[in-house]
Amino acid sequence: GVGKTTLAQLVYNDFKVKDHFDIKVWVCVSNDFDMTQVTKTILQSIAHETGEVNDPNRLQVKLKEELLEKRFFIVLDDVWNESYENWTKLCLPFGGCSVGSKIIVTTRNHSVSLKVGALVAFPLQKLSDDHCLFVFTRHSLGKEDFSEHKNLEEIGKKLIGKCDGLPLAL
Repeated sequence: GVGKTTLAQLVYNDFKVKDHFDIKVWVCVSNDFDMTQVTKTILQSIAHETGEVNDPNRLQVKLKEELLEKRFFIVLDDVWNESYENWTKLCLPFGGCSVGSKIIVTTRNHSVSLKVGALVAFPLQKLSDDHCLFVFTRHSLGKEDFSEHKNLEEIGKKLIGKCDGLPLAL
């Protein structure tokens, strides 16, 4: 609820990103990290078909061929898996890509960013009380504050307190 996926979506959908990369792929990974399935999903997004190939090695060779000399942007959303071995295998096809290719990994777990070898981590924080107030009133009242709705201010502030600074809850 801090906004990791929303932030990644904003970057992914930005027109500068679209114009800069040859290939864009979004994969929701979640709890069940299956290297073969993630590889297949990326490949299907690029090649729009993988046939009935389920062999991890063949999938990775095909993915490497599709990515060869192309600049790609891949988002792996909501990653939980901390296995260095799985990440090493998943990343093998990315070796022949063009300079400037990027992979964004969203995760709740800082140790995942260490395992995937992130060059930079951007831990998102909860919103301040002032920002919570702004987000809440903007979405609930279409205003920036309670000035036009003083009778709702007390209950609004109680609700904001229960949201614990999480944008999704607000």
